[in-house]
Amino acid sequence: MSRGRRRAGVVAVAAVLVACAAGQGHRPAAQARSAPPPDAIGRWTAPFEEGDVLAPGAVEAAVLPDGRVFYFTGTENPDHPAPPPRHGGVRLLDLRSGTPEWTAPREGGAGELFSSDLTTLPDGRLLLTGGPHTASLYDPRTNSVAATAPMTSERWYPHVAIGPDGNPTVFGGVTRLISDTQMGQVRRTETYHADSNSWEENYVGPASENELPLQPRIVLDPNGKSF
Repeated sequence: MSRGRRRAGVVAVAAVLVACAAGQGHRPAAQARSAPPPDAIGRWTAPFEEGDVLAPGAVEAAVLPDGRVFYFTGTENPDHPAPPPRHGGVRLLDLRSGTPEWTAPREGGAGELFSSDLTTLPDGRLLLTGGPHTASLYDPRTNSVAATAPMTSERWYPHVAIGPDGNPTVFGGVTRLISDTQMGQVRRTETYHADSNSWEENYVGPASENELPLQPRIVLDPNGKSF
């Protein structure tokens, strides 16, 4: 075969390979995969609000077993320029009908929630912890918020996590968060016992103390330890 014919053959093969690669990289529009329907992947709605300028703005939220959303305000800080929320700082948002509806549970002792954290207890109640020795329980069965026994330490911006025994333990936070007061870290954890409505400080020596940041994110490991 002459050199000219070999060169022509190589050019022809290269042209075929380029055409195949182009065909693989650009599928016809008819063969493009269509996006999943909204009922399979979800979709965002337009923003909505309660409609009251003094309504609480959500800073922490939890979904109840019946589908309602429990949340509380983040603007009742004494140093915050905004006025306190109307009808208390706790709300229930019901979206089950497709139209947002708000109600306010009965409050009995919940205060200064702006720096709190919350978690769901095994019995379905919500535990809110944070502030000047304060902690509160929301009971969906009675639609009420009530104070627990006082915590052993003041804690602004802590984190609460359920332990392997089902009891919640509070980690971190600062002892005071007011403009004219120096804050300090809470170095010891404490556990809430719902059966006796009591708090127990977890201290067996210096190794029990820590220097966690504000709102640490604690995860329960399968081995029963928190990190």
